Amino acid sequence: MLKMELDNLKFRFGRIDESKVASDVKNKLNDLFEKPDKTWDDAYQIENQIAMLLTGDCLRREITARLRETIARNATDAAVLQTDYDALLKSIEKVGRTSFDDVLRNFLLEVLENIHWQSKLKHLAREFRLEATRNTLWIVAGALVFVLLPYFPWPSCLRPASSRAYFGLYTALTFGLLGALFSRLITLQTPRSVLTLEELRNALTFRYIFQRACIGACGALIVYFFLQSELVTGTVFPKFEEITKGVVSVSDGKSLAFLIIWSFIAGFSESLVPSVLSNTERQFGGAMGGRPAAPEA
Repeated sequence: MLKMELDNLKFRFGRIDESKVASDVKNKLNDLFEKPDKTWDDAYQIENQIAMLLTGDCLRREITARLRETIARNATDAAVLQTDYDALLKSIEKVGRTSFDDVLRNFLLEVLENIHWQSKLKHLAREFRLEATRNTLWIVAGALVFVLLPYFPWPSCLRPASSRAYFGLYTALTFGLLGALFSRLITLQTPRSVLTLEELRNALTFRYIFQRACIGACGALIVYFFLQSELVTGTVFPKFEEITKGVVSVSDGKSLAFLIIWSFIAGFSESLVPSVLSNTERQFGGAMGGRPAAPEA
């Protein structure tokens, strides 16, 4: 993409009459074109230099094209720039100046700066998303190891008898952790997710990713005890007595599969646990409010 932009700028510079270009500007542009490791900032600098060489109708057409580009890129100041350009043309006509290229060049530089800034923000956001995704995938790989630990063929001496009693709790925590990480990956890969640069920069740090994963594990822990308390019962909820009786794989019973699903959803969803707690609070409040008052002495 950068190479295509530089080739386009080089073509545009070649169409300008070099006899009308100052030697220092020409040398500066040639140095930028011949720079070995060019960046987007170099391309923006070249474009600004070329804009300062435009005159007359070419300058006006360039401004019109760039204003259309701001609209196509959904630039935040696109409408304002168009309004300012219309007002600028009206003011120039009132003054009656025959040559106003210097004013239009300054306005073109303002438009280009807006376009360059929007492009740089998108470039930085894309880089932050990619790095955040890579770092999250590293933690996902580690979480998968912990998820599969109970299913490894460990020697009997390394499997304490009490481990079966905590197997359900361990499953809920690890799959809640995995659900939270999966939620972060979905958010990072969704094009319509509105995340600021500051949020994306935080999202790529391992501390932030681990913090969100721990929140998901805590949510799964709350759902685990909520299900174990049997406040709700049904065919889609696990039976914990089955989980502690020699279940070693999901194919051995539905209860373990149900626990995995609910734990994963608790870690993935940001609204499940708050809604469960709110409903429980209302039910508890209703029960306390309906309790008969103690007789007076």
